[in-house]
Amino acid sequence: MLDPPSSTLPSPIWPISPERVHASQLSIAPGARSDNVAPQPTTVASMPAHSNAMPGDSTSALGTPIPLARRGKRRRACGRWKRQGANGDWGVTVYVAIIALMIAGYWRTFEKAGQPGWAAIIPIYNVYILLKLVGRPGWWLVLYLIPVVTFVVDLIVSLDLATSFGRGAGFGVGLWLLPWIFVPILGLGSATYGGPGSRAPGQPLALS
Repeated sequence: MLDPPSSTLPSPIWPISPERVHASQLSIAPGARSDNVAPQPTTVASMPAHSNAMPGDSTSALGTPIPLARRGKRRRACGRWKRQGANGDWGVTVYVAIIALMIAGYWRTFEKAGQPGWAAIIPIYNVYILLKLVGRPGWWLVLYLIPVVTFVVDLIVSLDLATSFGRGAGFGVGLWLLPWIFVPILGLGSATYGGPGSRAPGQPLALS
């Protein structure tokens, strides 16, 4: 009769155990020889199970593999963030410059009309001073709160402001559409204030 097969199998030459230590954690480059440690080939099986590393990837200072694809994505992301940051800084600079020009223009405009220049930096109060400057009642402030009416009121006040400084309707439309350009021209230019609308009360505004 044949002898029953042995229940024990010969142990493999390279046993695979969960305690296998990665070559990078022993400060030995993959494939290098040492007196005490046998050379270990860099394979997927020899890498930690929790990582997404691939053969040929480099390792960090702590021995953690860094995939090449991930490093490329990080470089591209850093470059994109730098470009976005530069564009954002440029936009903020332009915005601050426009606000500064608007404040300077309204400041000088109010001073030319005998009103305090600092009123230009006070919200709501600066609109009240502007209405007073062009000869409109103060309760028109309420009209600025109505979504559609506010555009019509702003156009009328801009035309009145241009007329008060001896300018035509075209300049008034510019004050309405491009205030960041025409307000500094009005305030910092040579225009002089001639009175609320430079017209008699009740007289319609001339557009020519």
